[in-house]
Amino acid sequence: MLITTLELDVGLAIVAAGGFSLGVWLRPQETAFKVRSAKAGRAGESRVAATLRLAGHSAIHDLTIRVAGKSHQLDHIVTGTNRLFVLETKNWRGRVKGYPSSRHWTLHRPNHSLIWTYSPLAQNAVHAAALSKLVRVPVTPLIVSAGYVELSAELESLITPLKDLPQRLDPPGTASHAIHAAFERLSALKAHPRQRSVAARHHDRTIARFNPRPTDTLFLASAVAVAALILLNHALF
Repeated sequence: MLITTLELDVGLAIVAAGGFSLGVWLRPQETAFKVRSAKAGRAGESRVAATLRLAGHSAIHDLTIRVAGKSHQLDHIVTGTNRLFVLETKNWRGRVKGYPSSRHWTLHRPNHSLIWTYSPLAQNAVHAAALSKLVRVPVTPLIVSAGYVELSAELESLITPLKDLPQRLDPPGTASHAIHAAFERLSALKAHPRQRSVAARHHDRTIARFNPRPTDTLFLASAVAVAALILLNHALF
């Protein structure tokens, strides 16, 4: 059955209007979700920072570094005896499933929603390699769970509950001269006036790459439908 020009016009108009209206309706909810997620992340990182402080560990929090033209945001850097630790904090709630070799894991939240997330193991391995290249000392990556999460059997040994974190680190105050020098260099980097702008640019690039807004897709679909409608009518008349 052939579709008439009028029917095609109506279909495109419905797509354009519907996509735009749905995007307008969803945008505030989408923004609110991102704000809640950011607050939860900061709360988890604050709990980790407090745990490290109470245990007597020297640590740098929320440092963005640039290595080989790429930026990396590091939640926490902690001194060890002959190494640094780089900690990636996750303040998840629910059940996490995945495999050590998987690039993506799934988070089953208490409200029964499902979220695909980039593997923090892969993420923090990249961070550790970049940090080691920058300061030229060994770096051990650790994933810390600051939330209330149930882990699949494959992941239990790979993620450290916050209460167990002090036992996974080297004793505080035992840093070698090389580790102390690397830590001082990173502390100076954290205090540099450009750190805030570097961190902001990294955040914007990360959001654009890994967390695109679904409503942007709806607005794009609406724009494409409008363009197709204009081109179709221009060709006919």
